[in-house]
Amino acid sequence: MLVKSVMSTPVISIPPKYDVGKALEVMRANHIKYLPIVSNNSIMGLVSESDLLKVFPKKTLNSFEMNLLSRTPIIQVMVKNPTIIDPDETLEKAAMIMHSCHIGCLPVVENNELLGMLTESDVINTFVGVMGIGQKGIRVTLKIQPRMGFLADLIKSFDELGIVVDKFVAFKSEIVVKVKTDDAESLRKELEGQGYEILHLAEENTVLACELPVVEEKVGS
Repeated sequence: MLVKSVMSTPVISIPPKYDVGKALEVMRANHIKYLPIVSNNSIMGLVSESDLLKVFPKKTLNSFEMNLLSRTPIIQVMVKNPTIIDPDETLEKAAMIMHSCHIGCLPVVENNELLGMLTESDVINTFVGVMGIGQKGIRVTLKIQPRMGFLADLIKSFDELGIVVDKFVAFKSEIVVKVKTDDAESLRKELEGQGYEILHLAEENTVLACELPVVEEKVGS
């Protein structure tokens, strides 16, 4: 998957003439955490909400602080020459750069023109979609067997069982398969009977953990 298919666009940006206070207003009004500073569609710098809040952590400021806020140019606090990425790079490389550099976003630039923004949220949302998390079905994690034809045989097994494979992701030593079936135990027996080592098997639905009802503890019970 390429960066250009995942990046957020159009980009909300500000010119270098803005002050810190105006930058915070733009970020809060648009509910964004990162804001590129752009001149002639070329990126000059980048600021995050956390960077600005280190300078002005309070939401309610006195007159002196408000005056200072309005007089502080954004170019004084922005990160100059931020790490960027090409739209035709892979999402895996983008994630590796973000992880290695300890950064939460990457401006997407081509021919010195800002085309989009890739944030950690974009990467997580893509991962959730690829894994089929929160979608109804059976999620099976199998140990990869180091032999020729393992993947072909695995897909053939599902075909012979009449089970549709919805998602398919391979990791270093295991493979995760999301399938459309309601009979988890029958699937377990069939796969184990064919010699596959099941590391995890569970039924998933569309109810996410944050949507589950909160059970209050009874004190003294």
